[in-house]
Amino acid sequence: MSSAQGVVTAATGPYLEKGRTVKGEPVPAQFHFHWDNAIWAHVEPNDGDIVVASAYKSGTTWTQNIALKIMGQDIETNLNDVFPWIDMDPCDKIEKRLPFNTLEAKKEQLSQLPSSPRFLKTHLDLENLPFFDNVKYIYLSRNVKDVGCSIYSHYCSFTDMALELMNLPKPPSFEEFFTRWVQDGYPFWPYQAHVASWMQAKDKPNVLFVHYDKMKKDPRGEIARIATFLEQDLSDERLDEIVKATSFETMKAQQEVFEPPSAFFKQGKFINKGKSGAWKDQFTEAMITEHEQELQKLSPEVAKWLETGEMEE
Repeated sequence: MSSAQGVVTAATGPYLEKGRTVKGEPVPAQFHFHWDNAIWAHVEPNDGDIVVASAYKSGTTWTQNIALKIMGQDIETNLNDVFPWIDMDPCDKIEKRLPFNTLEAKKEQLSQLPSSPRFLKTHLDLENLPFFDNVKYIYLSRNVKDVGCSIYSHYCSFTDMALELMNLPKPPSFEEFFTRWVQDGYPFWPYQAHVASWMQAKDKPNVLFVHYDKMKKDPRGEIARIATFLEQDLSDERLDEIVKATSFETMKAQQEVFEPPSAFFKQGKFINKGKSGAWKDQFTEAMITEHEQELQKLSPEVAKWLETGEMEE
């Protein structure tokens, strides 16, 4: 974990650059696309910066929208314009097709963002992200079984162009996908390890852990908790407005505002079902057993958080 005074170096962690090794092991080709921390060397932390972080499929877009609404901000055109994922790492082919994702373009975007509050999204684990004491971090997690269902739908929503650019095969069956993904994160990155990384910061006063299941069960209560963390005193009326404005139904109807500005996803597929417990309709007994075996490899603290949304005392 880097300190506020530390200097972040480019692409120091796993799944970042072509040809790199991690702990002596070559980085698999499928991980080249996803993220690179080089941009963070150009981030000067401002008091009031808000970073929403997650591995993936844990309510990231939802929470970005909530944070914006709490801070009184609107999305005029696209979420990425005001709340960018700055450490997305385009491979060479993607960079040519999506020039807004080059390092220079992201540096320019950073310079155009408001100084306070400034909103940033990251999918970096904590070992690869500079940690600043004057920045507020909201870290998101979800039941791993539901993440598996959601990330598979995400994979299936990629267009043929996206699959080609990322050098990914057509999605296999869900059972085949889950068996590989739950072990090493293929074709993305390991979910449980990402959560374990961030768990190191759970007691930091400028870090708030939020669990998807709790957000679904009590959106008003969790939004109020996020508002308190962001030091915003919301009236009951304003809180109700934010609950409605950030509901699944509202966001689904405004999907084009939240979709990444590219042809990566099939139309209308970026926001999917937005529900908890979907795994109950999709998991076989064998898949449940696989999940439980992987869960046993985690620390009790991480396992309890992922399964229940409760922290160990």
